[in-house]
Amino acid sequence: MAPGQPLISVLMAVYNREKYLQQAIDSIRQQTYTSWELVCVDDGSTDSSPEILAEAAAKDNRIRVISSEENRGLPCARNLGIAHVTGDYVAIFDSDDIAYPDRLARSLAAFERHPDIDIVGSGALQIDETGKEVGRWHLGRAVHSSVMFRTAVLRTAGGYDEFFTTAEAHELMLRLRKIHGCKFYYIRKPLIKARWHGEQLSVEMARERMIFAQLAHAKVEGRLRGRQIDKQTEYARIAGAPETEVWTHYTAALIAIQTNQRQEARKHFAVLSTTGLSPAMKCKAAVCYLLSFLPTTVFRWLFDLWRTYGYAILA
Repeated sequence: MAPGQPLISVLMAVYNREKYLQQAIDSIRQQTYTSWELVCVDDGSTDSSPEILAEAAAKDNRIRVISSEENRGLPCARNLGIAHVTGDYVAIFDSDDIAYPDRLARSLAAFERHPDIDIVGSGALQIDETGKEVGRWHLGRAVHSSVMFRTAVLRTAGGYDEFFTTAEAHELMLRLRKIHGCKFYYIRKPLIKARWHGEQLSVEMARERMIFAQLAHAKVEGRLRGRQIDKQTEYARIAGAPETEVWTHYTAALIAIQTNQRQEARKHFAVLSTTGLSPAMKCKAAVCYLLSFLPTTVFRWLFDLWRTYGYAILA
């Protein structure tokens, strides 16, 4: 690291986030660790996000703004940012989330304690559009907005696959782990508050996430076998498979139950009961359905326990 150069680059892609953007920026400025830069990539926003970013950069010279004239999507925006970061580490951060003040300090400490690791991440406290807590997310699995990479590792891997309109983080992490052999360290304490929006709970969004997640596995497994898949053809095959609708409702139900939208979850479980699920899948769906009737405090405790210890069995 050159003298005066920040050790950590926080990378934040922004598209029409005027409602939450200032809060996200403030949470980075309030970090206990101060050797950072915030690289904001405005991906063609049409609201007041560019003005908010410009004002933030004028107030704090650690904040840099890179602008794209058109909206090209999250993977493209992040790749543009990766090309411009100067730190030894890249911390991914979503423009509608909130970082705890020790997010950067704890992540960096993990790297320093474990010099052989390549990626650090944590779970998250889930909040809704109003900022109200609705649960915890991915206990035992890192939320991507909490992840910090060694910059060299991220660049060597080629960044994000720009074909993926969703599940791009899943594809990247899968590729880093299986193809590049990267080592990951998980911090159990949530380092961010991750915001969930209404559109993220839709069946259509669940279907796209599920299709692209399967595509990610097909792509990586293909590379491990020494062949390249045609992503457009494979996408069409997955989208047209009979089991796709089953997995769509199962994914939507899990997302709804995690965000305490329990009535919505029951609707999806009801659809699942009419499909040709395997006995094991029917058992999983039944367990989730029954959990949704418990009092909120008990439900959250059991669900967090499930996410921490029983995910391999139940999900």
